[in-house]
Amino acid sequence: MTAPVLSLAKKMERALRNGTGFTVTVDEMLCLSDMGVLGTIQTEKLRELQASCPARTVRTSSGNIGSNSGVIARTSPAQREFGKPHDTMPPLDRSSIAALARSI
Repeated sequence: MTAPVLSLAKKMERALRNGTGFTVTVDEMLCLSDMGVLGTIQTEKLRELQASCPARTVRTSSGNIGSNSGVIARTSPAQREFGKPHDTMPPLDRSSIAALARSI
């Protein structure tokens, strides 16, 4: 794993110095995955999505059928339920990352 780490460090330093991007090989991507970078990216993505969603007003029933009275509660994005299949992407394991990289 030493060679991909050194290669990544060199590419990143050069790209930052020049203000450009860089490409990543399959071995380098697997190395990043082993270091936990993808998990960190997914965590930050979730934080940004939660922060970008405005709080919404939720009307709940008070138990009286036909009654317009109810409780209005404000929920922040952090209080909402996340984790349903349409909300998040499942974590990728090493073989999934390799397959994705080969398909690109």
